[in-house]
Amino acid sequence: MKELMILGTFHFESQADAVHLSAAQREQLAVRRDEIGQISEKLAAYRPTKLFVECEKTRQDALDKRYRAYLTGGCDARNDEVAQIGFRVARQNGITPTAIDWMELGAATRPYEEIAERLEQDAALHGELAPYARSPVDLARPVLENLRVLNQKEYVDGQKAFYVNLARLGIEEYFGMGWLIWWYQRNLHIFGNISAELAEDDRGMLLIGAAHKGILEEFFADSKTVSLVDPLDYLA
Repeated sequence: MKELMILGTFHFESQADAVHLSAAQREQLAVRRDEIGQISEKLAAYRPTKLFVECEKTRQDALDKRYRAYLTGGCDARNDEVAQIGFRVARQNGITPTAIDWMELGAATRPYEEIAERLEQDAALHGELAPYARSPVDLARPVLENLRVLNQKEYVDGQKAFYVNLARLGIEEYFGMGWLIWWYQRNLHIFGNISAELAEDDRGMLLIGAAHKGILEEFFADSKTVSLVDPLDYLA
């Protein structure tokens, strides 16, 4: 049967995302490539036959170009998790990273910035969801420990709770749903893109922002098409 490991991570470089590392944190992370290399060796032991990364599917050519340059030069100028973890795992297993993300406008009627602003104005809901919204990333700890936290059930379930409860925001006008429908649409695209790439007996590995992990695991579990592999088994 097909296998899939979904490794939830934080973004090593800033992206258009709800949670960012500070400039000081990014500088702190940039000098810890040896530590990240050890993590990649642990993950490579899973021996994935397909590696999926959080890059738009339409940018596969650009991803291929980056990876070819990495193989030639042995490094990548960017400090993102795609290169620092993904490229290392791919090289160690003789595979090529596959882009599976989707970032079009889709069904969205509101940007996330409006949702975040409105949530701050709803004191009750904001207070209820605040524990789920806090990032547990602390670079005073080893990167490996941070990844363990992001992939633990408690954190994954909290992320699912945060997102689904945005449906309650401004329910009189379905305000939160103006963005939330896009979030589900995006994750369904990712689910579909990965499903189309996985063949029988493949061992897939997905490297993606931790907020996606819970919802994607639910999609794959509900599909009954893959056996999910816990990354914590390889992050010991």
